Amino acid sequence: MVTEFQGKPKERQSRVIKKTICIGLGGTERDVLMRIRRLIIDKYGSLDELPVIGFLAIDTDKDSLQSTGLRTGNTYQGEEIVFTDSERVAATMTSVDVNTFRREIEDQYKYNRPGPCHHIARWFPPQLVKDVKAIEQGAQGIRPVGRLTFFHNFRKIQKAIESAENRTRGHESVLLKKGFSVEPGLNVFVIGSLCGGTGSGMFLDVAYTVRRIYSEKETQFFGYFVVCPQLYGDTPNMSANVYAALKELNYYSTPRTTYDTCFDPQNLIEIQESRPPFDYTYLVSNQTAKDFDCSHF
Repeated sequence: MVTEFQGKPKERQSRVIKKTICIGLGGTERDVLMRIRRLIIDKYGSLDELPVIGFLAIDTDKDSLQSTGLRTGNTYQGEEIVFTDSERVAATMTSVDVNTFRREIEDQYKYNRPGPCHHIARWFPPQLVKDVKAIEQGAQGIRPVGRLTFFHNFRKIQKAIESAENRTRGHESVLLKKGFSVEPGLNVFVIGSLCGGTGSGMFLDVAYTVRRIYSEKETQFFGYFVVCPQLYGDTPNMSANVYAALKELNYYSTPRTTYDTCFDPQNLIEIQESRPPFDYTYLVSNQTAKDFDCSHF
């Protein structure tokens, strides 16, 4: 995010920075974003010193977004670092929301005609419809449930992404006085775990939503994803989530494939995108490539 250039000995050191959005998906990634915020405070003294870096935490567990998860509480070196309301989105569904969804899906199956949720019925497993409960304490490791919450909260999430980017604007003159030069363009980092239901279920939809909003050539998209079930208990469902997510990531990163979906039929928000979800993707594990056993998946 920050690049330093050292010129002649007597010249002042020049630091180049680009506007950046860090989007975290799920509980673990809240901790990653908090780590980044602490590193900024350690190096620059305050989050306000780098206003061109925006944060957004998205989780299906509404309670996890209310704290930092740190032993020191919601402050670090005397600065409040808990996410503000504009920096977090609780992608949840109440029991009323779920009952409405279930009724609309079942009516569509019963009468064999498109309903308000026909864009979700295209991919949501019919066998799960009756089992879905209120989604307010996480996606319970179920990928379609995590994706369902994204569709249900799409407008709220899209608005939060745009707000995060807007907060990075208009700081060029102030930063120039502090020795920073703001480069044109935008970096977008999507950070998540592919082991659970939240990150694994919505990471592609988040990526293509951001691509739709910021399609300029000067925007670069980065994905950082944990693919190590051993870090979370290593249940068979986690391995299945990682495998399915990586298969999808590989498919849409392959030339001549198209991501085609509809997030909001009422407002005609459809995406047909032939570019990969990310320009650069990094998979994080507790094993090296040499030690990684693909047969585990």
